[in-house]
Amino acid sequence: LSPVSINLSNEISHKTQMEQQFESEYHDPLEQLEKALATAKQIEQQLLAKLPDMNSLRKISSWYYGHKKQLFNEELRHKYPMFKFTTTTSTKQIIEIVPQIYYIHKQTTKSAIKYLIDTIRACKITSFVLDTESDPSTTPAKPSLIQILPVPSFCSPLLVILIEVQWLSPLSSSHGQLIKQLCDVIFQEQHEFIAWGRIDDELEKFRHFNLFKPSNIVYIRNMQKEFRPYYNHHHPHASDCPGLEQISLVDDELDLAVSQDSLEFDHDPDHELCTCEFRPYKDPYNPNAWSLQRAIALGFEQFLDKAYTCAKWSGGIDLNLGTWKFRDPVLRSQQELLRRNMEKYAANDVVSVLYIFQRIESQHKKKTTKIKRPIPN
Repeated sequence: LSPVSINLSNEISHKTQMEQQFESEYHDPLEQLEKALATAKQIEQQLLAKLPDMNSLRKISSWYYGHKKQLFNEELRHKYPMFKFTTTTSTKQIIEIVPQIYYIHKQTTKSAIKYLIDTIRACKITSFVLDTESDPSTTPAKPSLIQILPVPSFCSPLLVILIEVQWLSPLSSSHGQLIKQLCDVIFQEQHEFIAWGRIDDELEKFRHFNLFKPSNIVYIRNMQKEFRPYYNHHHPHASDCPGLEQISLVDDELDLAVSQDSLEFDHDPDHELCTCEFRPYKDPYNPNAWSLQRAIALGFEQFLDKAYTCAKWSGGIDLNLGTWKFRDPVLRSQQELLRRNMEKYAANDVVSVLYIFQRIESQHKKKTTKIKRPIPN
């Protein structure tokens, strides 16, 4: 080859090496950048998928339903410690028990529902504390929540079941059928239902959800009625109370209406002439006068917060529903905290009734034991 041809060949070879070096140095970073952008887009899509649909977001609000009730609530808040469910152990120790809360709605896992069914069956639970919440922001108030507390037996923990009826799966689905099975295990005709007030009237608003048969709710214990004689027994009239002179006459009238063996019989009834400040209700013929909050305050010196009675209960309380995940961080934080407080409120409404129920039952057992005590030979 001529010297010219050799030089030309060397230049071409050198150019090819430079191109390879350029591709090696610059092509790979570009490819890496493309991969990084693709990965970032994939992560963005995953994050967006986790955000709830804007249509599923619910801004919840809470307000007092009366200025006097608001003042009374705050007065009790500053006067008493927060309500806690306590029990006494075999060694006479007083311990607090925090309930395990299970939400029932379209996102509840099937394993959680099956656990509740199995626990109720295995522990042979036949008594349940009930309550309900409706949304007063709608007209009529939209039924929103059923609170159920299986009364603990020897083997069961303290459970609170919160059924968010506005967020249930269709009962025709496999998930809905499992929820219906749980309700069937609870709402049986032979079971006892404990509540504060007329729970059968409250549940009437929920019957169209087909979670239970109203005819199965037969045995009802109204703690609102039973608490009054319990409280009066522990807080008898003062010796100088003007109503004390009339008690014997009232007793004679009540004897005709209520057996003295009944839990509702009041051996130290109220009277219109009563001046005892520690006995807030005077009419002996109004058994539904006591509010649950006042019963916990005056009967057990604890504060049961009722600030969320008129909250928007249909907005999805369980944080797993994601109805609180607004993009505004301040609103998002407020909505999350509000739901946590409402959850505590809903649980305490049934836990506090159990608290009263257990103490009334304990007193009744002591009376029964005393009556049945054998006479020594």
